[in-house]
Amino acid sequence: MKTLRTLLFSLSIAGHAISLSSAQGAGNTGFVTVLLTTGDKQSLLADQDPLLWYPSQNPQANFVIDTSKTYQTMEGAGASFTDSAAWLMKEKMDGAQRSALINDLFGNTGANLNYVRIPLSSCDISTDDFTSDDIEYPGTDPKLEQFKLNTNHSFSLPLLTAMRNANPNFRLVGSAWSAPGWMKVDNSGPVRKGLINGTLNSEYFDVYAAYLTKLINAYEIRDIPFDAITMQNEPAFTPDNYPGMNLTAEQEATLALAVGKAFQKKGLKTKILVHDHNWDIAYRAIRVLENDTARPYIYGVAFHCYGGDVSAQSTVKAAYPDKEIYFTECSGVFSSGTFSSNLMWNVNNLVIGNTRNWGRTIMFWSLALDQTGKPNVGGCQDCRGVVTINNVTGEVTKNEEYFTLAHFGRIVNKGAYRVDSTESYQSVRSVAYLNPDKTRGLILCNDANQAVSVSVSEGNRVFYYTMPANSVASFRWIDPNTKQTAFMQ
Repeated sequence: MKTLRTLLFSLSIAGHAISLSSAQGAGNTGFVTVLLTTGDKQSLLADQDPLLWYPSQNPQANFVIDTSKTYQTMEGAGASFTDSAAWLMKEKMDGAQRSALINDLFGNTGANLNYVRIPLSSCDISTDDFTSDDIEYPGTDPKLEQFKLNTNHSFSLPLLTAMRNANPNFRLVGSAWSAPGWMKVDNSGPVRKGLINGTLNSEYFDVYAAYLTKLINAYEIRDIPFDAITMQNEPAFTPDNYPGMNLTAEQEATLALAVGKAFQKKGLKTKILVHDHNWDIAYRAIRVLENDTARPYIYGVAFHCYGGDVSAQSTVKAAYPDKEIYFTECSGVFSSGTFSSNLMWNVNNLVIGNTRNWGRTIMFWSLALDQTGKPNVGGCQDCRGVVTINNVTGEVTKNEEYFTLAHFGRIVNKGAYRVDSTESYQSVRSVAYLNPDKTRGLILCNDANQAVSVSVSEGNRVFYYTMPANSVASFRWIDPNTKQTAFMQ
């Protein structure tokens, strides 16, 4: 951000230098801060000269913001803190590198991320196979006497604490990939701890609910509570080379009932989310919610991006308006697209499209991976993290996923409302928010190969901006009824 002293000398407006005092005298009604990222990487979350509002009794703007029309509240943005991300941060970075990365991800001068997903067992992006109650085949532990928070979880705890210290709004959503092998049937038996393939044994629904309750409580007593949990990652998909578990919609409803009762008995306030799978099988989420007994325990539905269209979120919301929508996973891959094309798709679908279709969170897959998409134990072989950590030097590369999240995180606070705004003008799309402190946030995305000049109005004032080709811009301004005496930082 340019200093106020610099800005007091001059502002470039429509190609003309205007002093701040003369601009004020001309009747401007405040300032708008701007962050810009361009597909050619010439600007990467770069502060631009603040814009001036101008009074207009009847502004015919391209984008009209109406904060009186509010929609869902926003929880935040982030990614999954996988076992592999934790391992890379712990083993491949020195203390200074680690601290800098945490600030870049979670600090308010970085991406300001605040919502992190934790795999509750090993997944594809892990260093080995584990749960927190692994029993040697063919043993069982129905009383959970051998339960112990796995060491893979344990070494991530100090990093989670550091993340929370960097952002006071930091919260977690947990996601299970597999029950302990001994709770499953039709699985891999003694191979890889029984975590591959299979489904939950019908005799163990209550035991698994007790297991998940103990797991959430184990974090909570370490002062790391979970805001929400998805009981099964991608329950309609059974991977054959990394931990997973198939659940039918009927099974998931039964499990939601068991987990809901177990949480209630323990006094846990953790919200229960179902589905945690793709847009193209949203009908499955509706089938879960059709269970009248389980539905009161279900807070909402979580979605992934790997099939279908984001509008499916609105289909579920229309069917069950009292259930909230979360977006919990999408991964970039090294082999697909360019920085520019990926950035445009991410912002249009996962920020603008997702939140216009009731999403309360914006989340990518692994927070970090190395330059080869590792470590992993199966599944995706070229997944890209939000950041890439060099496995030799510990140096960090911020990927297009980072800039996607940062354009949201820097201007939208926890508890913000999405508010009404004109959806599009030419090749530019928009989404707008009203923060708890009454500041406004606006994100514009221009996915065309040419610049587009736009006007934006709120009430009886308007500002102007030219969106570069293939660019994303985030704007923030204060309540028009508040006197502004300095630029926001």
